[in-house]
Amino acid sequence: MAKRISWMSVTAGEMIRFRYKAKHKNAKSRIRTCLVLNERHIFKRKTDGRKVRLVHMLQMEAIPRKTGTTKLRKAQIKRILGRAANLGLEYRTEGEEERIAVKGTRHRAPRQYRRLVNVIKQHGVYRTFSWHRLKARAAFRASDYPWPQELVEELKGGAVINEAEAEVEASNDPSVKGLKTAHKVLDKMKRGEDSVALDRKFDELIDKGKL
Repeated sequence: MAKRISWMSVTAGEMIRFRYKAKHKNAKSRIRTCLVLNERHIFKRKTDGRKVRLVHMLQMEAIPRKTGTTKLRKAQIKRILGRAANLGLEYRTEGEEERIAVKGTRHRAPRQYRRLVNVIKQHGVYRTFSWHRLKARAAFRASDYPWPQELVEELKGGAVINEAEAEVEASNDPSVKGLKTAHKVLDKMKRGEDSVALDRKFDELIDKGKL
């Protein structure tokens, strides 16, 4: 069951629901389920020099759905959340309530965004919201969100990934041979190719700044 919360208590890694209507023409008010990446991004507008607070999220669902879009499939949700949860999942508690969230803080958001670039471009789930407008709307903690079972099992079991071994295995995969930039990897993904090796190669090139 979703629990109503104050926007002041929202932090990176949480899955929340709220109603929001964009400013563009013909926009509709939609109930959105989003994963918070950065709850406090202070941005200076070029138009008037005024500083505004933005909230960055991954939109997992919007009701009613926008015309021309399709509902994310389970496999797509698993991929998006799996990439977002690169640092892993964790249990957060508040009183007797226990909920799942993605590890990390807003200070790690830039690196997390770089790791998410491929799935963001593929599925168009990245959203930026005005804090000023959000705080006037009710927010609910989506503690009932159906996280992919594989991620939950890893959390419960405390599974540990040997990153060094995984990187060696990925580097030997023929599908990543000759890929020198992150854009080259992204091009392969856009053509429908998908593998752990490509994901890891993308992360490696992003971290090295080879865009």
